[in-house]
Amino acid sequence: MTLRKIMLVACGVAIIPALALAQCGHCPVEKKQACGAGGSTADTLKPAEAEYAKLPGYNKKVKINEDYYFTYKFVKRPQIGTIILKVQVFTSGGRPTKDLVVTGQYDMPSMKGAHDSGPQAFKTNVKREYLLPVSLVMRGEWEVKLAFAKDGAPLYQGFFRFKI
Repeated sequence: MTLRKIMLVACGVAIIPALALAQCGHCPVEKKQACGAGGSTADTLKPAEAEYAKLPGYNKKVKINEDYYFTYKFVKRPQIGTIILKVQVFTSGGRPTKDLVVTGQYDMPSMKGAHDSGPQAFKTNVKREYLLPVSLVMRGEWEVKLAFAKDGAPLYQGFFRFKI
């Protein structure tokens, strides 16, 4: 082996591990990998900023504050693939509203960060329902975190888990 090849191998052994641990600035610190990804679509509330309350089952009323409550459910039974999560927000008088910004984030608790979606804004339809496509890539337990905000101020954060 020539001196030049030895130097290239030595440099590679020293530099490659350092590059592998470098942060791109877009990944959460927990991931410890360079991903090259762009920024998230909804940075309204980040999971590390506050505690999340455990949510009751599907279609149960969950009080956000004195003015609002919400219900949530999947449009179809969760299975591998993309499934739509529907959240309906109501005023205390029972009228549907879309006054709030709702963000969601999903991941597998057993593989933290491996399938993390990052915070994503829900889209609203004409029925004033908030919709989020959830991409389920494997069987196991999944966790969905929901965050509600109004005028940039966080109102409520909760999570639920389910298995497929």
